[in-house]
This record gives sequence, structure tokens and C-alpha cells, in this order.
Amino acid sequence: MKKELFDLFKEICPDFEEYHFLKTDLYKGKIIGGYNLYYKKGTDNKEGMITGKKNTKRFDLDQFPKNFITYGKFGLTDLEYGWCDEELIKVLNHIKSIQKQIISN
Repeated sequence: MKKELFDLFKEICPDFEEYHFLKTDLYKGKIIGGYNLYYKKGTDNKEGMITGKKNTKRFDLDQFPKNFITYGKFGLTDLEYGWCDEELIKVLNHIKSIQKQIISN
């Protein structure tokens, strides 16, 4: 599954690469036609993705249930929510399909 995830990330974020600003950061990339996606370690040692409000709104990501929790820049008191596993694949495929529409217009 990780190879499939990374292939999708690289397709929608050409600059997807290792990133280690916070202890939980693993990778970062900017969506074509959007903003950054962050692939991180979660509170339960799972790996998943978070993104900001602008991407969430632009790509209508609230329709996907969040199943991933990680720590933000303020540590234990700053939780961030996103997606992992099969739900993350659905989110990335959704972003990919919207990107194709944006690029073709």
C-alpha cells in the first residue's frame, strides 16, 4: 500500500520529498493547483496525511472521514487530524481527479 500511496503523492505533488521540520514530519509536497500536503507519523505510530483548510475547502475533503491524528507544532496540546490507510488512498484519488479537471480547463 505504501508504494501506491507514494506513487499517488508524486503524481499530484511533483515536489513530494522528505521533510523533517517537526519530529512527526516525514514528507511534504505542494499540490498542483493547491497547497501543501504533509505525510506524518501519527499519535499511534501510524503514518498518514494532513493538509490545511484551503486544500480541504478547494478539494472538498470534508466529505472523507478523518481517521488519523498527529501532533502539531505545539506538541501534546496541538492535535491535527487527517487520513491514513484506505481512506487516504480515496482522498488522494479524489484530489487527482479534481486536478485533472483543473488542468484540462
